[in-house]
Amino acid sequence: MERPDIEKMKRERDVEGLIKALGDEDVNIAMAAHSALCEMEKAAVVAPLINALRTSDNVGCRRLCADILGQLSPFRPPFGLTIEPLIGALKDDDKGVRGNAALSLGLLCDPKAVEPLIKALEDNHEYVRKNAAFALGCIEDKRAIKQLTKLLNDDNKEVRDAAENALERIQRR
Repeated sequence: MERPDIEKMKRERDVEGLIKALGDEDVNIAMAAHSALCEMEKAAVVAPLINALRTSDNVGCRRLCADILGQLSPFRPPFGLTIEPLIGALKDDDKGVRGNAALSLGLLCDPKAVEPLIKALEDNHEYVRKNAAFALGCIEDKRAIKQLTKLLNDDNKEVRDAAENALERIQRR
């Protein structure tokens, strides 16, 4: 099978090709596609990334789509459009997609994500719980205090630390 030419796709602004390359088995190709998409005009990549996050059968692709969407600025349209798809991704079958979506929601700091992130604190995987706690700390919404306090007794140290840091940020506010 022929290796994707990331540089060519970048030059040609082949967003769909780059998104497909996010799911490549070769992590170097996937990460090169990730970097190329992050460098492109944001308005050109939002809708295709959202579509791939919602519909791709490739877990690696969905994971990286969730990650890239969190790196887009929420302050100018159409970037506010990323919140709902990322909230939806908190229900993905894959823990990596759920965890990346939680982290991205924290980076976007939209209060609409608070309730879904609070629910994600109950996820069965520590990666998701840790990132949801981090995200809630970024948003600094007092609605999360009760659930974050419960995580101070989590079995996983990274989850406990993330909950403690989030509580400190919220209470400093």
